[in-house]
Amino acid sequence: PAAEPGFSPCEVERYLITVRARRIHAFGRKLAWCSGAVVSNNSNGGFEEGEPVTICLQVAETQGMGEDARAFERELAQKSGGADRNVLHVELLCERREAGPTNLGAAKVLHAVGYKGALAVEVVDSDDEPDDPEEHQADKEQRHLAFAKWLLEVFGAQLLCAGRGIIDVAAGKGHLTEALRSQCTQPLPCTLVEPVLRGGKDDYASMGQDSVWLAEEFDAERFPQDHAKLLAGCSTLVGLHPDQATEAIVDVALRFRKPFAVVPCCVYPRLFPGRRLGTGQGVTTYRGFQRYLRAKDSRIRIARLPFAGRNKVLYVADYSNPPF
Repeated sequence: PAAEPGFSPCEVERYLITVRARRIHAFGRKLAWCSGAVVSNNSNGGFEEGEPVTICLQVAETQGMGEDARAFERELAQKSGGADRNVLHVELLCERREAGPTNLGAAKVLHAVGYKGALAVEVVDSDDEPDDPEEHQADKEQRHLAFAKWLLEVFGAQLLCAGRGIIDVAAGKGHLTEALRSQCTQPLPCTLVEPVLRGGKDDYASMGQDSVWLAEEFDAERFPQDHAKLLAGCSTLVGLHPDQATEAIVDVALRFRKPFAVVPCCVYPRLFPGRRLGTGQGVTTYRGFQRYLRAKDSRIRIARLPFAGRNKVLYVADYSNPPF
């Protein structure tokens, strides 16, 4: 049979995928559409995480959907719980029957042949969820120590201690710098950047003469203008859960060709609504934020630190290899 207008036929392939549903809408009793983004792909190839899809579900061919599309829509709405911080993950066995272009924009069109289930998932990457503090309060010191040991192992003391030393962004009370110095056998100059200094004068004096505190925001525009010599002379930029400054660390380090290591934490999608993945999707999840940052330069690598919670470190140790 001829293809529908706006669609090009292709060889039919099946995919078992989980979709983060943005909208599910029934059209009468027999047909429903689900639009959203791929969360996981349990098949080989075909779709990337975050890729937009639109899925057609029909009572006549979608096993497990039931006999009424409107009842199916209500069932999924009940599963989501209606909470603002819940999203619905829907697992579907789908066929791709069109190869584009489609009349549905960038989203790939799929046809569901099996409904496997749905699960309401609480969004943990919102502005008001700072890295599960109750779970990780006990191991904060271990996080600083683990990151410090990793920095010395991967970057080496000779690099870290070179020139004007490290810039510790969102330094808090300086625990990361203290951990680094406790493990480093060489004098380590440090500039600690923190918008609001949290300790007393004695706390800052105890950091030593090789420490400079800057009580200001770290951003990608004003800070480089005000501290160009510091950035040119520093060895490395580091940040452990630097929150809003995370992307600025990466951008500034790449611009000045400086080694860096940053452990992202909160995503702040409302504060940075203009961030987009290569698929055009907004950056709303922790994993998506990592992908967004890594897309800035092919030399950015990723490693896992040995502590609970947000423990992925993105880094560039050297710039000897050109990006690809």
